[in-house]
Amino acid sequence: GYIATEINKMALPRVTTRPPPHVDPTQARIAYGTRAFPKLNEELRSTELICRQRALAALNQVLHQRENIATALREGIAVSLKHLLRDDDQYVRCLTAQALTTLAGHSLGRDAFLQCDIITELARLFSDSVEEVRYNVHCAIEMCARIRTGAEAVKKLIPSLVDKLEAEDDGRLKLVLLDSIHWCSVVDPGPALNCGAMRVLVDLLSHSNCDIRGQAARNIMDLSFPLEGKLQAYSSVPLLVGLLEDAEKFVRSQSAGALMSIAVTTEGKKCLLDSGAKQKLCPLLYDDNSEVKLNTIKALTMIAEVPTAREELKSEALMKLDSMSQSDPSEHVRQVALKACQVIKWKP
Repeated sequence: GYIATEINKMALPRVTTRPPPHVDPTQARIAYGTRAFPKLNEELRSTELICRQRALAALNQVLHQRENIATALREGIAVSLKHLLRDDDQYVRCLTAQALTTLAGHSLGRDAFLQCDIITELARLFSDSVEEVRYNVHCAIEMCARIRTGAEAVKKLIPSLVDKLEAEDDGRLKLVLLDSIHWCSVVDPGPALNCGAMRVLVDLLSHSNCDIRGQAARNIMDLSFPLEGKLQAYSSVPLLVGLLEDAEKFVRSQSAGALMSIAVTTEGKKCLLDSGAKQKLCPLLYDDNSEVKLNTIKALTMIAEVPTAREELKSEALMKLDSMSQSDPSEHVRQVALKACQVIKWKP
């Protein structure tokens, strides 16, 4: 009776609708051996949306293994990704930009960016309606700009990057944009200076995010090396002097570095002294961070070229600088401290 019925139920053939264990239904199955990337490339070009989505999800996994980068590029994956940036589906565009960011982290991938003109295609998505797509796009651009040839290609986008830096509200996006502008400005500060980047950076010195404040100060330092940049940066001096007391060491070091660059000119020295920079810089000689001390000493060395400031520094900083020139753990700090002592002790 009852037992026989249960046994018969157990014997019935049943096919489960669940996927096998350890299989991700959102990713395409990776083909074996040398067929892996040709198969993925075919699926990336499929007319079926779900097929493209699964292929991109799988591709993002395998690209994290650096030995797969060269193979993927040989199979034309970069060209397929370039076309997918125009896909109507936001998930496809997001995953595509993510895969391109991974590629741009390798020299072969950056070469492919330049050869296939992927940078121009990425720039089309600066105004994408989806924030995550914009973030991944800017990550790919920033990664490419880290090398000189990449920065040379990206610098034509500086006006757009500066506009987005001002317009974007998301802190993550602002940080990536600041990095992209930084790499390009190291190569050539001209494009950023010509499109009003200094004004946007000065406004960011008051941002609530400490990383944004620090990177804004760093970028001001980048732009202040040419004379035109110094002239534009004079308005930032009071804010930079205030940031010398910031709780974050990165903000303090970059602010001191920016002030050091601005103080090269006579007018720059005057701006620093009028803003009380000397009084804020001297306490930083006792900072625990080597970069803070390094940039502080350089800024004080610039200020010491002013006769009145030089006399004041003899009593306010010379003893500490002399001690640092002999006993500081950092050789670079010892060298710049020695130079500062020579400037302060100099007599006409």
